[in-house]
Amino acid sequence: MASNAPNPVVEWLNKYPEPVSVASRTAPQDVLKLIKESPESTVILDLRNERAPSILQQSLNIPATGVDGYEHISDAVLNKITEHKPTVKHIVVHCNRSRQRASKIAGWIQDHINENNVKNYEVTILDGGITGWVDLDEPYQEVLIPFTD
Repeated sequence: MASNAPNPVVEWLNKYPEPVSVASRTAPQDVLKLIKESPESTVILDLRNERAPSILQQSLNIPATGVDGYEHISDAVLNKITEHKPTVKHIVVHCNRSRQRASKIAGWIQDHINENNVKNYEVTILDGGITGWVDLDEPYQEVLIPFTD
């Protein structure tokens, strides 16, 4: 029997307008290179509410559904990222498949970068999201952390 309960992700996606900017997408091999070669300046922004089955190293979990639109991208996301890692230069955004949530949040971050002429960091979306990453073989598996409640 199908549930009539509202889906919080769908409600969130419908509530807020799309960003002006479209953030770039980065292949898993290039994200892996950032994680391994630039861990001090790379933050993986995990937008999922539920983090099963795995978490990428360097990740910071800020569920997209907790971001109240573009007006709050600085307080709700960027300030938390710089508190987590003051030396951040690379923000890699992902959700399950890196489609809607990742595109919206990364686009808003790119809008903020463009509107404020921010030069100290860049944003990109992990192509395929965590679902695509989990399906890859070594060396991708060595940077996954099993999710535990």
